[in-house]
Amino acid sequence: MCRATAVCRATAVSIKGLLAVLFALLLALAQPRNIVLGNVMGALVSVMAVAWLGRGPLVIALAVGLTVLLGQHLRCLHPPAGGLAFLGVALGAKPLFVLTPVLSGSLLLVLLAAAFSRWVKGALPYPHHWL
Repeated sequence: MCRATAVCRATAVSIKGLLAVLFALLLALAQPRNIVLGNVMGALVSVMAVAWLGRGPLVIALAVGLTVLLGQHLRCLHPPAGGLAFLGVALGAKPLFVLTPVLSGSLLLVLLAAAFSRWVKGALPYPHHWL
């Protein structure tokens, strides 16, 4: 009985540690720089892909892969930006897609998150860093 309890406790501690690391990683990817630059980059990639290559499954895959690659190299990786590139190619995005809804929506999201973290008691501080 004692041994099983120790194993259960060790497993629980391991799971809590893993969740803390995953939460910290996700929080790092949701800072203002990552949100705004990542989403705008995904939108730009999708608009250029549609303009040069058209629409289709291979173009979608190329746009998503290029968005993730650029996000890693420019240190502004934001996982939903890959989904934005997917959506932009699938919908045949035009250049205005970058400004509205992507840029305006990203800025609004960051401002609302910052305001929420300051106005609501007990909310996690946001952002940890702006750039």
